Amino acid sequence: MSLFPKRAAVFVLGFCAITVQVVFFREFLVVFLGNELCAGVVFFAWFLGVGLGAAASARTARRSVTGEGPFILLCALLMAAAPVLLVLIRLARGILGVSPGAYVPFGSLLGAAVALISPFSFLVGFVFPFACLLGLGEREGVRGVGRAYVLESLGAIAGGAAFSFILVGRVPAVQIVSGCAAAMYGAIALVAWAHGGRPGAARAAGSLAAAWVLFLAAGAAGRLESWTVGRRWRSLNPGARLVVSADSRYENIAVGARAGQYDVFGSGQYYFSFPDPYGAAAAGHAIMLAHPAPRRVLLIGGGAGGMLASILAHRPSRVDLVELDPALLDVVGPRLDAAAARALRDPVVRLRFGDGRRYVKQTGVRYDLCIVNVPDPSTAMLNRFYTRDFYREARRILAPGGVLAARLSAPADYYGGETGDYAGSVYATLRSVFPYLAVAPGEENWFFASADPGAVSGDLDILRPRWEARGIETPLFSARHLLAWWLPERVLFTKDALEGRADARINTDLRPVTYYLNLILWARFSGSPIVSALRALERGGPAWYLGPILALLGLRLAWLAASGRRGPRQDGFHALLAVGAVGFSAMALELVLIFTFQSVYGHVYRMIGLIVALFMAGLACGAGAATRLAVRPGKQCVRALAGVAAALAVHAAAVPWIVRLVSPLPAGSEWVFFALVWGSGALTGAAFPLAAAVCVRRAADTGRAAARVNGFDNLGACLGAFLAGVVFVPLLGLVSTCLLLAVMNAAGAALLAAGTGGARLSRRG
Repeated sequence: MSLFPKRAAVFVLGFCAITVQVVFFREFLVVFLGNELCAGVVFFAWFLGVGLGAAASARTARRSVTGEGPFILLCALLMAAAPVLLVLIRLARGILGVSPGAYVPFGSLLGAAVALISPFSFLVGFVFPFACLLGLGEREGVRGVGRAYVLESLGAIAGGAAFSFILVGRVPAVQIVSGCAAAMYGAIALVAWAHGGRPGAARAAGSLAAAWVLFLAAGAAGRLESWTVGRRWRSLNPGARLVVSADSRYENIAVGARAGQYDVFGSGQYYFSFPDPYGAAAAGHAIMLAHPAPRRVLLIGGGAGGMLASILAHRPSRVDLVELDPALLDVVGPRLDAAAARALRDPVVRLRFGDGRRYVKQTGVRYDLCIVNVPDPSTAMLNRFYTRDFYREARRILAPGGVLAARLSAPADYYGGETGDYAGSVYATLRSVFPYLAVAPGEENWFFASADPGAVSGDLDILRPRWEARGIETPLFSARHLLAWWLPERVLFTKDALEGRADARINTDLRPVTYYLNLILWARFSGSPIVSALRALERGGPAWYLGPILALLGLRLAWLAASGRRGPRQDGFHALLAVGAVGFSAMALELVLIFTFQSVYGHVYRMIGLIVALFMAGLACGAGAATRLAVRPGKQCVRALAGVAAALAVHAAAVPWIVRLVSPLPAGSEWVFFALVWGSGALTGAAFPLAAAVCVRRAADTGRAAARVNGFDNLGACLGAFLAGVVFVPLLGLVSTCLLLAVMNAAGAALLAAGTGGARLSRRG
C-alpha cells in the first residue's frame, strides 16, 4: 500500500507545529507586553520542550518498530493540548495576578513561558522519532530520518507561508488552532485506516476531526475567541470597555473606551489616547516652532493621535505622513474627532503606508522639519529609529537649516543610574551626527537637532515672536504654553546632565546600545534580579563567552591525545556536541539576520513569512542532500559533519561583513539576505542526518538516534534563542555575536576531526 498517508501525516505535523508556534508567539507578546527579551524567552521555552521531548522519547522509540501507534496517540494529544494552552496564555496575566499595565518580572515571564509553551513543544519533540519510523521501520534506517526531517520541514514551510500571507489578519487565533486540530486528526485517521489496522483509532480520530469542523462551522470557535480576547483585554486595561481588537500583519490593535476617550494599544503596549486636544495641540505647535518657516514637513508615526491638525495650523506647503500599519488608521479613523479626521483628508497631507526608515532612505525630498514620533526603543524594531545610522540618513534629507525632532520618554528631573545611561545614549548618538542640539524636557523629552548653527533654539525670546508672527488663533495653545516646554532652569539642568555623561555610548544598527539600556530599565521596573546579571556579563566582555569554549575544547583535545581513544562511541559523542552547536548557531543566526534585515530594509514584518520559509527550505534542501551521504555511517559521515560545522563557522564569521557591504546598496539587494538565510538553513539541515548516521550503529537504533540528535539540536536552539536575543546581541553587538558563533562551530569541527584520528577513508568508514 502507498506510503502517501503516512508521509502526508508527517507533513501535516510540521504544518500544524509551526502554525501553532507562531500563534503562541504572537499571543505571548500581547499578553506580556513583549520585546526581544520576551521573544527570546518564548523561543527558549519552545526549543526546550522540543529538546526534552526528543530526549525523553529515545528509550521508547528504541522499542518501536513502525511507530504508527505512538505517532497516532501523540499527535492526538498534541492537538488536544493546543487550544487549551492558547486559552491559558490569554488568561495568564489574571492567573499570575499581574497588575494592569505592569511589567512582568523576568522569573514569572520565564516560568509562564515554560508552563504554557513547553508542554506543546515537548509533544512535538516526543513524536518526531516515531515520525522517522512511520512506515519506514528498519528497512531504510538513517535514510528514513532524513526523509522525515525533510517532510516535516516542508510542512513547516507551508505553515509559515500560509500564516504570514493568508491567515494573519484574516482568521482569528482560535479558528487557526481549531483548523490545525481538524487537519491533524484527519491525517492520523487516514494513517490508522490505511496502514495501522486500527479501525477504532481511525473512527475516533475521524470523529474528532469532524467535531472540530463542526466547532468551526457552528460559530463556537468565534464565541471562544471573543470571550478570551475580552479576558485578555481586562487584564491589560480593566477600566475601559473593549471596542475592537484586530490582528494585522504587524501587531494586535486594541481600542478601549472610557469617559468619552479612546485608549489605543499595540500588541499589549499602550500607544496613545484620543481625543487629546490639549496634549496633541501643545506638542504639534511647540515642535513646529522649532523651525522659523517649516514649509515641507515629514511626520513619521503619530498621525492618528491628533498632532497633525496643529501641524497644519502653521500652513506648511507639504506634509508627508508615514505610518507603518494601515490597519491602525482603519481601526482608529472612524472614531477620530472632526478636526483630526479632517486633517487626514487635507490635500496638503500625503499619507504613505510603510516603514518610516525605509522611506527616509529612499526619498529624494528635502524637508525643513522631520518629526520622528515613534515609541521608545523598547524593541529592536523601534531601536532602529534611535541609531547613528538612522540619524545620518535623516540628516541627508534635511534642507539647509533643517531640523530633526525626536521624542524619548524620560523623567524631567532625574538622570542618574540606568535612566541617565539610557537618555545619555540617545543624546550622545544624536550629538555624533548633529553638532547643534536643544532639549525640551518633560514627561516626554523632545530633542531638536540640526547640522546648521542657529537652526535650533530653546530661547523663549526667539520662540515667542515666532508664535506671534504666525497669527494662529486657538484656545488650545498660546505663548504662555512655551514656558512649560522651555522652562530655563529645567532646560539647563537637562542639558548639563546629558552632556556631562562622558561614558555615554553611541547606539548603532550593529551595536544596539540604547535597546540594551531600555532592556535594563524594563528589568528594573519589573523588579527582576536579571539587572545585576546583565551588568556582570557586560563588564566581563567577550572573554566571558569565548574563554569557556576554548578551555573546554583544549581539555577535550588533550584528553583524546592522552587516552588515545578513538571509535564510534567518541564519534557519536562529538557528533551530538557538534549538532548542539549547530542548533545553537542556527537559531542565533536567524535572529541576527532578521534583526539586520529590519535595520537595513525596514520591512521585516512584511517579509517575515518569506524569511522563515527560506530558512525551512534551506533545512529541507540541506537534509535532503546530506541524506545521500548518510547511508554509509562511519568516518566518512564524521568528516562530512566536521565539514558542515566548519562551513557554518565560516558562514557565521562572514555574515556581519556581508551586511556591511549590502547596507549602503539601494532596495533590490534583499536577495543577499535571503541567500544568507537559506544558507544558514541548509547547513543546519545537513548536520541532522549526518549526526544521526554517526550515532546509528545498527538499524534498530534509528528511532533512538533520531531522538538523541533531535534533542541536542533543539536544546542547542533553545539556548541560542535565549542568549542571542537577551545577552549576545544587546551586550556584544552583531559582529562579536557572529564571531562567537564561528568559534563555537569551529570547536565542534575540531573535535570531530580529532576524533577520527586521521583514519583513512573507506567504503565502510
